[in-house]
Amino acid sequence: MKHYVGESLDDYLSKIEKDEIVMTTDDASKLTFNLLSAVAAVHSANVIHRDIKPENIIINDQLEVRLCDFSAARVISEDYSSFEPPYCEEKRKETAKDLTANRPQRKKR
Repeated sequence: MKHYVGESLDDYLSKIEKDEIVMTTDDASKLTFNLLSAVAAVHSANVIHRDIKPENIIINDQLEVRLCDFSAARVISEDYSSFEPPYCEEKRKETAKDLTANRPQRKKR
């Protein structure tokens, strides 16, 4: 995984509110375009982030955007019929085995 130097959009917006930095309309346009491009890139990989908020958007000095915290993300099937966590099948099978391993057996009638 690449290391990325930047700050959260939340911190960046706080600096604007405190007049520590100035955001021009060109900066706002660039940031918006880069954010939408990042979301489009994630969606093109059939992933839905599901938790986009200023704390999960990292930007650098050039207003390049990185999305982080994919813990709520889901993968969309090709026919859009199901949504799965990115770790999907193997983890789900392991979890199902763990849950059923110590479960008492039901009595047959």
